[in-house]
Amino acid sequence: MKIRFKLFLLIIGMLVLLSGAASVFFILNAPVQRIERERGVLNTLLDAIQTLLVEANRLDSATFVSERPIFDAAIARLGEAFKHVQGVQYLRISDPALAESIDIIERLNALNDDNLRSIKEIYDQLYADAKTIFMFPDGITFRRFHQREYVINKDPRPFEIAQYNLARFESASVNLNYSLESSAQIITEQGAVIDSRIKDIQTRAMLVSALSIGGLFILIGLIAALAANAIAKDVIVIATGVGALASGDLSVKFRLRAKDEIGVLARGMNDFIHTLDDSLLGIKDAAIRNAAVRDRLHDATRTTGSSISELRNAVRDVEAQAKRLDEKIGETRASVTSIAGGVGQLDDRITDQIAMVEEATASITQMLATIGNMARLAENDRILADSLVRTSDSGREVFQTAFMKIEAITERVGKIEEMIQIIDTIAGQTNLLAMNAAIEAAHAGEAGRGFAVVADEIRKLAEASAEGSREIAASVRSIVESIASAREGSGETTKAFAEIEASIRAVSRSVSEISSSLAETDTGGRQILTAMTSLRELSGSISGESRLVAENARTIDSSMGELDRIAENVRASMGAIAGRSDDIASTADTTAELANELASLGEDLQRRVSLFKTSCEDDGGTIAKGGVCETA
Repeated sequence: MKIRFKLFLLIIGMLVLLSGAASVFFILNAPVQRIERERGVLNTLLDAIQTLLVEANRLDSATFVSERPIFDAAIARLGEAFKHVQGVQYLRISDPALAESIDIIERLNALNDDNLRSIKEIYDQLYADAKTIFMFPDGITFRRFHQREYVINKDPRPFEIAQYNLARFESASVNLNYSLESSAQIITEQGAVIDSRIKDIQTRAMLVSALSIGGLFILIGLIAALAANAIAKDVIVIATGVGALASGDLSVKFRLRAKDEIGVLARGMNDFIHTLDDSLLGIKDAAIRNAAVRDRLHDATRTTGSSISELRNAVRDVEAQAKRLDEKIGETRASVTSIAGGVGQLDDRITDQIAMVEEATASITQMLATIGNMARLAENDRILADSLVRTSDSGREVFQTAFMKIEAITERVGKIEEMIQIIDTIAGQTNLLAMNAAIEAAHAGEAGRGFAVVADEIRKLAEASAEGSREIAASVRSIVESIASAREGSGETTKAFAEIEASIRAVSRSVSEISSSLAETDTGGRQILTAMTSLRELSGSISGESRLVAENARTIDSSMGELDRIAENVRASMGAIAGRSDDIASTADTTAELANELASLGEDLQRRVSLFKTSCEDDGGTIAKGGVCETA
């Protein structure tokens, strides 16, 4: 895993852990949202109660036509708010005191409904009284019932009824105000409890989130420390190896199994060290061979000096030989004339040879056809011999199977003998019992005569059983003897099969050798045929070449004069070569000086290369030719 990927995973892990902490915070704060939503329901109810309370207190000061719709709207709003209160469930579950307070509010709602019905009923009666008493009842307020102005009915009774209804209205208004104010007070008090509950939940959520984030930061720090420690260990290993490399030790190995960039660097360094080690082995080998070449060059310079002296002597000898060359040129001209005569005779003999080659080629072709037929017959014989070997193997396997079955029969015959012995024993005991029964029947007299007959039959049956068992035993012994004889003969048969198989295999090998020999003979014959064909072609070529030789002999004769002139030039050149040999001697001295300088450079190279220790030397090996490490 690469370091960049590790850091990426660490960052991703931090983000995931922070996301988890945020999720925990929001999960723990989820109840706050529900509580605030249900508290909003209670606040709406509180606003509706306060609005209704205000409108109820304005009934006695506002006119009938203006206040009644507003009052009815406030009642409807209160009813709608109480319907939403029935959906408040989480506050009931979270705190029993809140549940009890909500139940009290709902019970007060029932009381409020009763008071509102009473208020509305009395208000309607007062409106009816206003219609009876006043000329314009819609614009009348409760205060006008105490002022008797603009009345249409002078009868005091309607005023008395109206006064009574006003007293009832005030009493019902007091009750309504009490129930509404009680509900508002309870809602206000429980609002503080709800605020405290929300604060507790938020505090717990913040505490748990802070602990979670702290734990996560500790975990991330540990993971980062472990990752940094692992990376630092790898870096220390790399630094240690590089220090060893700086000291010239090339046997160091960076043994890191990491797959990150440091592992890649370590493997790259190992490859570099391996390459450098191989190169240094080659350099050391080159230094060793350079020392050898230096010695050889030094020897060569000495040899060159002596060779130059010999060259000078050789030049003088060449000059003498050039003189002799002139003499030999004359002799060569005479020889060329003799060669021209011999070439004519050679041409006649080549013609005779071509005729003999034609006859030999025909004979070899016929011989190859005969060898091919013999090779095919030998191959057929080899195939038949191989088939006979397989047949012999099959026969031996069949015989061995039959012999195994005979062995099994021998085991079963043994069991039959045991059973015959048991039958013989039972027959003897039965005969004895029959004799005892006959004796008892004789003692019984006339009454035991029938029993005596039965006993006699049993005795006869026992004797017959004994006789049968003896005959079976004799047959079994005969079978056992036959099996023993077969067992003895099986060894000889197996040996005979082995000898037959060996003979067949010898025949097969002989046939194979004959086939191989014929194949080689065929190949050799074809090669001879090819050679004869080539010889025939070569003889034709020689015949043509002999004529060319005759012509060349004449050309050579004319060239001898030119050769004489060349010999003269050679003598002149030998003089020039003698002069150049002095220059060569000077060059040889310079070469000796360069060889000495090369020796000095080789010693310096060996000294510098010896500062490095290769893996071969670390393992106790030696550097062979070509920079190859050889270990003992």
